[in-house]
Amino acid sequence: MNNFTLKFNNPELELQYQEEKIQKIRKRVFYLFMALGLILNISKVILDIVEFKPFTQYINYILVGLISILVPISIKWPLNIRYTLMVANISTALLQMNFTETTKAQMYYNYGSNFTQFQTCAYFVSDFLDSVVQVICHTIIKSSITIYQTKSVDPQDILMNVGAAIIISIVIYICDSHSRKEFLQNICENIWDQQLPEIIKKPYFQVTYNKNLLQFNVLSWNEIEQFPSYCDQICQGCNVRNFLRLYKCDDKELGQQLQQLIAGTIKIHNGKQKFKIRIINIGVDYTNKIIILDNSLSQHSDLSLMMSIKKTMNFYIKQSSCKSQQVFFNWGMMSLLLINDFTIQEIQLYKLIKKLNAIYQKQKQFDFFVKGDENIVFKGYINLIRIYLIQVYQILTQIYEYQEKKKKRHIENKSIPIFISIYKETDTICIQLPPTINYFLFICKYTKNIFITQIEQTILSTPLSNDLKINFNTCVPFKKI
Repeated sequence: MNNFTLKFNNPELELQYQEEKIQKIRKRVFYLFMALGLILNISKVILDIVEFKPFTQYINYILVGLISILVPISIKWPLNIRYTLMVANISTALLQMNFTETTKAQMYYNYGSNFTQFQTCAYFVSDFLDSVVQVICHTIIKSSITIYQTKSVDPQDILMNVGAAIIISIVIYICDSHSRKEFLQNICENIWDQQLPEIIKKPYFQVTYNKNLLQFNVLSWNEIEQFPSYCDQICQGCNVRNFLRLYKCDDKELGQQLQQLIAGTIKIHNGKQKFKIRIINIGVDYTNKIIILDNSLSQHSDLSLMMSIKKTMNFYIKQSSCKSQQVFFNWGMMSLLLINDFTIQEIQLYKLIKKLNAIYQKQKQFDFFVKGDENIVFKGYINLIRIYLIQVYQILTQIYEYQEKKKKRHIENKSIPIFISIYKETDTICIQLPPTINYFLFICKYTKNIFITQIEQTILSTPLSNDLKINFNTCVPFKKI
C-alpha cells in the first residue's frame, strides 16, 4: 500500500477494495445523496415558480441537470460512483450563492451547517485522494464566493478555511488508512481459513463462543466426520456442540473447559472412549479456538503394526510365489493388505490386462483375448485397480466355468474364449466385458464381492451398468493419506 496515496500496489487488490466499498456503503450514500438533492432542488424550483421568480435561483436548475446526468452514469458504470459522488459533492459548494443579503443570519448559518454535514459524509465515503480534491475545491469555491460577494478579504477567514481543510484531510487519511488495513485483515483471515487444512492436515474444527446465545459457533472445519460421535443427519455446528457436550476432561464438559483459557494437548473421554485433542487459542482475546483430533499414539501404533504385517506377508509371498497354484492365494493376501493403499501411479492398462490374461491362461481352460489402444495411459490408484481387476477376472472365470458345465462341455479338453476390449471415451478409460456372459449371474457375484464394494466408488466414474462397461475415473485429485 502506498503511504501517500493509500492505494494498493496490486491492481487486482485495489479493484477488489473499490468493489467492496461500493457495495457496502458508497452506492447507498450516493443514491441517498442524489435522491435528497433532487427533492430539495426541485422543491426550491417549484417554490420559485410559484413566487413568479423562475430564473432568480439558477443554481438549483444547474444541480437538477447535473443529477440527471450523474445518476444514469452511475447505474451503467458502478465503478465510476467514486467520481460521480466527487462531482456531486463539489457542486454543492455552489449553493452558497443561493442566499442574498436579505437572508437572516441564523437561517444562513443553519443552512451552512447542514451543507457541511452532507459534504463531510461524502468525504468519508470517498477515497483519500478523492476526498482531498473535494476539500480543496470546497475551500477555494467558498473563499472565492465570500470574497466576491463581500468585496473584501478577511485573513482570519482564509486562515480558518485552510486550517480546517488540513485538519479534515489528516482525519480522512487516518480513517481511510484504517479502512484499507481492515480490508487487508479480512483478506488475510479468509486466506488463513482456506490454508488451515493444508497447515494442520488433521481433523479439526474452529469455534468461537457466543456469550449472548451461550453456545459455540463453528467457523471452519476439516474432516469433521473423523471426530467421534459424528452424525451425518445433523448440521456441522450441531455435531461440534454434541462433541463438546458429550466428551469430558477432568469430569467437566469439554465445552465448559473451552470457555477457560486452556491450550495444549489434553485427554478427553466419553465412557470407555478416550482421545487426545490439541487446543490452540487464536485472536486478540483468545475467543476463537482450534480443536485438533490428535490421537497420535494410537495412529503410530496402528501404522507400526500394519508395516510389520506387510513386511511378514511380503517375505512369505516371495518365498512361495514359485508354486503354480500359489499365485491366486498370494493375490488374495495382497488384496487384504493393499485394500486401503491409495498410491497414485501411471497405469498402462493394456499391459496390465495382458499380464492378467497370461496368468489366467496358464490354467489351460481359458483363452483370454484383448483388443484396443495399446497406448492408453492414465494416473490412478494402481493397487486398488489391480485388486478390482483380479476380482473381475475371478468372477468371469467362475461364470464361464458354470456356463460350460451347464452346456455339458468338457472344459478340460476345450479352451473357453474370453474377449475383453479397452478404449478411451471422453474423460474415462473403459473396459468392455464379454457380452456373452450371463449378466444376472455376473452382477449377483459382483455386488456381493467385498473388495469390489469397498473400492468401486473410488476408482470408477460411474457404477457398472447393464452393458457390462467398466468406466475408470481418470481425474484423481490427490493422494489419500
